[in-house]
Amino acid sequence: MKNLSVISAFFLITFLAISCKQESKYFDYGHVENNEYINTYFNMKMNIPQDWVVQSQEDLDESVEYGKKILAGDDENMKAVLDASEVNVANLLVAYQYEKGAPVEYNPSIALVAENIQNAPGIKNGHDYLFQSKKIMEQSQLKYDFLSGDFKKETIHGTEFYKMKTKIDYSGLSFNQTYYATVSKGFAIGAVISYISEEQKALLLKSFRSINFQKQE
Repeated sequence: MKNLSVISAFFLITFLAISCKQESKYFDYGHVENNEYINTYFNMKMNIPQDWVVQSQEDLDESVEYGKKILAGDDENMKAVLDASEVNVANLLVAYQYEKGAPVEYNPSIALVAENIQNAPGIKNGHDYLFQSKKIMEQSQLKYDFLSGDFKKETIHGTEFYKMKTKIDYSGLSFNQTYYATVSKGFAIGAVISYISEEQKALLLKSFRSINFQKQE
């Protein structure tokens, strides 16, 4: 079974290196209720496939540390960039189809992350964010067999996302990821789905495309 902790480079990649953490008592990491992820800060909801396994914050922290090691390798500069990113990145959600250690070839997943971009005024939309993220991905120790650069737009329930597709051959297994990004309330909101089959992809897209940023009255 391949249950990679690097399923979401959005957890790990950033182009910002800000030394002070910006916190707010009003920020919400969200929660899952009745197979639905709910975030009051972004006024956002997204369905999660029934019986999928939602990772705890402790699990997320472990995945981030493991993923950082894979992406940075022996590159000290990359390690510094990844460490700096943590002061502005909020890991919101990771959900797997199966429990860790399940006897499956690959464990598909969906993840959400928010990154504070208030000190990066040049980032106006998801396209700008993916452009900067791709630059970091190309410098990482994790080699991509395919990394798209056209960043096609997709509108979901009135919100404009941009997407980037990747393919990775890691430890003898080839898997795909699709990244989505939008901007809301001074944050870049990123989502990534990871899969090896069209069936898995269809299930993940159904989940992600349920995402809805409800307008404030």
